Amino acid sequence: MSAPIVACVMLANGRPEMVARAERCFEAQTYEKSYMIRYDNHGQKSIGALRNEANAGSAIINPDIICHWDSDDWSHPNRIAEQVALLQASGAECVGYHEMLFWADHSTYPVSTAEAWLYRASIPNYAIGTSMCYWRETWEKHPFPDRSEGCDDLYWFNGDKDKGLARVKIVSVSAIDPDPVCHCGTEYSKHSVYDNHSFTAMEPPPDYSSMIASIHGGNTCAKIATGAREWTRVPEWDAYCREAMQL
Repeated sequence: MSAPIVACVMLANGRPEMVARAERCFEAQTYEKSYMIRYDNHGQKSIGALRNEANAGSAIINPDIICHWDSDDWSHPNRIAEQVALLQASGAECVGYHEMLFWADHSTYPVSTAEAWLYRASIPNYAIGTSMCYWRETWEKHPFPDRSEGCDDLYWFNGDKDKGLARVKIVSVSAIDPDPVCHCGTEYSKHSVYDNHSFTAMEPPPDYSSMIASIHGGNTCAKIATGAREWTRVPEWDAYCREAMQL
């Protein structure tokens, strides 16, 4: 079976240093059949509308899979390969992470110092929007609504009763503790990531993260709230995040 073609769709709106880091992360990916589609927002459109326009524009490469590649986040070199493998092995329409590291940098977010936080979704079968990876036909059936907050993750999780759209079948794993189902033995061209359930293209350290998101004044993620059950301060991840998130 040939490897699916993946379009990594990146919405960009300023912050050129973050965009450059996201592009470096893409160039380091071990999955070969992936292409970057960059969509710059020069107006005041909602994130949902922008995602729809960018996804439609990816038709130029005729992708099988679309992967959100937000300009302000960091991805491990094996992220695409892991997510494609999980999408194929699980039978899901969309995959992503329900538990993920977030980096609050004092240069872009009002905290006294740069620090790592862990976000754990409080609902099951939910994928954080920035981490979503899905079959193109899934998006074609469920285009995103014209809004920003919850336009992708919550919309697909809940469905749309008014339009008669059922919720999307989502399978999510932890970004810092990849589920063994990802290691499905699928081969990807000459840079195979999975071979006999072990990494061959790149051997990650025992404790690593598949993805780290930024918290700053311009994004739509839930802001850190003291006492909120979804957020946990994780100082043991500070050094890892600081190195990964360098601009």
